[in-house]
Amino acid sequence: MPYSKEFKDDPVVFKVNMEESGKGKISIFSDTNNKRSFSMEFDVEGNVRDAFLLDLDKDTFSELYLVMGNENSPEIMGFSSYQDRSAGEILIKENTTAASKKSQVVAKDGKLLRVFDDNTAWNYELTKGETSFILTSKQE
Repeated sequence: MPYSKEFKDDPVVFKVNMEESGKGKISIFSDTNNKRSFSMEFDVEGNVRDAFLLDLDKDTFSELYLVMGNENSPEIMGFSSYQDRSAGEILIKENTTAASKKSQVVAKDGKLLRVFDDNTAWNYELTKGETSFILTSKQE
């Protein structure tokens, strides 16, 4: 299914453009003082089910999270603005047992959660690694 959506968190803009073929691009750019500060594109494959713009680490710089794949056990992809000067893909360290169970990925009250059929949930936390951000899940 095609998917196209734009998220703005001035000065950064996150654009998701997926074709019907399941191939697309994530564009992240920043316009400051009427000029482009940075512009980056990432190739993505798969079906985008949903997307959320959040600030999980509360550093005032937003991240874009894509919910990808099938509806029973969706995968997460993440992209972050690096202090509105550049951008990069977020490393996802998912609990593989939890990710393989039937679940939904939702955003609620500024949090990213994986909610299972039995109403238990795993919360995602974003931390800064040596060269990129790392998203990890843990049981609430």
